Amino acid sequence: MDGNAMDGVSDSFEVDVNLTPQGEPIPVRVRRYVARDMSRRDGIGLAAAAAQLACRAMEIVRGRLDADKLVRAATMQTVRKLGTMALLYRSHLQRHPELKRRTLSLPVEAKGVDAVVRSADHVEAWVRLNVGRTDYWSTVVFDYVGGRWLCTTLDLG
Repeated sequence: MDGNAMDGVSDSFEVDVNLTPQGEPIPVRVRRYVARDMSRRDGIGLAAAAAQLACRAMEIVRGRLDADKLVRAATMQTVRKLGTMALLYRSHLQRHPELKRRTLSLPVEAKGVDAVVRSADHVEAWVRLNVGRTDYWSTVVFDYVGGRWLCTTLDLG
């Protein structure tokens, strides 16, 4: 627990986080309904993990990464949904080759994270992603299950 966190009081804070050594820092905002539920450090860590998972999810949907790469970090239901989304998106790209050329050649970049610590074992995050000049949003939900944080929802839109 933070030394300055008061029992039972909600708070929020913003920091800039580097996800990769060569990358630009991204703004991260974390809100805690009850400050004692999670330390600032853990909140920032989960927000950064949400950004990394969202980027991986976009790469999975674009067919550049296999959905099985998330098996340790996410529930099987979440992994299956991403695999299905990837199949649908690839089918769409087959019908639109110009979109395929433009989309698959560009990197995925996280541009910001807004996270809410709802309880000591549940965190929700919204990650803004960028592919070229197109913005996307990802919802990432973590639950503390079996002694570790597990992604239980990972959606892109």
